[in-house]
Amino acid sequence: MRRPLGKWGAMAFSLGLLGFIYSRLDFRSFAERILNADPLWLGIAFLCFGPQIFVTTLRWRVMIQSLAPLDTSRALRMVMAAKALNALVPSKLGEMSKAYFLRKETGAGVRIGFPAVLLEKILDLGGLCFWMLLGIFLAPEIQEPMVIGASIGLGVLAASAASIVLPQLGLGLKEKFRGKMAEVMFGWAELTRSWVERPGRLMTIVSLSVTLWGLHMLQIYLFFPVLRQSMDVSIALAYIPLSLLAGLLPITLAGMGTRDAALILLFSPWADASTMAGVGLLCTMRYWSDTLMGVPFLHNYTAQIGREGEGEKLHDPGSQ
Repeated sequence: MRRPLGKWGAMAFSLGLLGFIYSRLDFRSFAERILNADPLWLGIAFLCFGPQIFVTTLRWRVMIQSLAPLDTSRALRMVMAAKALNALVPSKLGEMSKAYFLRKETGAGVRIGFPAVLLEKILDLGGLCFWMLLGIFLAPEIQEPMVIGASIGLGVLAASAASIVLPQLGLGLKEKFRGKMAEVMFGWAELTRSWVERPGRLMTIVSLSVTLWGLHMLQIYLFFPVLRQSMDVSIALAYIPLSLLAGLLPITLAGMGTRDAALILLFSPWADASTMAGVGLLCTMRYWSDTLMGVPFLHNYTAQIGREGEGEKLHDPGSQ
């Protein structure tokens, strides 16, 4: 019962927080912003989904290439099916399903699949923080939230590097862990070793992570011209990632509410609350559009699993 209660609790918190935010808005100004949105810029923004999905799929393939080789079509199925499952759990934990799909597709067990998904999430945070630090560096004036953002960003980048380098040192993992946890730690070391031993592959993975989050930043930045609001690029780069990090807190569904509140507060010197609520709404549309695109792929997987289950029953003499 804990998982369903957690999901419904996150949904209730999101709805409550959004209700509080919208009750404080000038709703007429908010409606005008949405109704007067520029459809051309909106179309350009949503075209970013194509390269985002391509880069995500390519990175997943490169990450596991040595230990669980995949062709592009199977990697794409995994990526998109996991996006659909993100709708059911907070903090994009639906991505963890890729470990299961990887086992179904290649036979790679939890030893490889679980560390691969965790490392992918770490790389995502690193890519996001890279752009945040760049925005802070380019900002015309350093403000207090930027100092907090820089501290978070530098900490995340250091932790990301450590997650790749430290497993190569061993550090007595065999003695410290037992059972499944030991398998995961050894798999983590094995996976990162396959990158470190091929510096070109490691650089490709890091470059793809930075590129992916550059595409995400571009898409969200385009929401400002969609709503006919000018915004300095450095300010957007500094504060959009902070808002997205707030949305990752596992207390809301898909970051709805916490992300919106962060956008309104952080951008208040440059844009009014109605505009930033509109940007938050577009970010939510962006998330759910991404999720809905994954539904056919998830349906394909569930149908395949169902067929395999029926086949196992037919071949099991005890089921007759």
